[in-house]
Amino acid sequence: MSIALFVTLDLNEGKIDDYLALAHEHKARVLKNEPGCQHFDILIPDDTSNRVHLFEVYDDEPALDVHMNSEYMQKYREQSAPMLANRLINRCKVSAS
Repeated sequence: MSIALFVTLDLNEGKIDDYLALAHEHKARVLKNEPGCQHFDILIPDDTSNRVHLFEVYDDEPALDVHMNSEYMQKYREQSAPMLANRLINRCKVSAS
């Protein structure tokens, strides 16, 4: 069963442009290197200036493990940490009907 992550990131004031540049680089690496990643969107809500959502879908648990344990994921975490005020990760099963 596919696994989706819906991640809400609250950014520190003035960091959205820096974060978006980093996120787009990270997305490109993920899509290039992870055939188990079906989908990766970076979403910007209309009603706030410092929030970003990530929507990612992976084939299965092994595909998500590859993503979470990759060297570039570790680098992304290190680089993004100073930009983040809060992070909420919602893990979901994708309903197949």
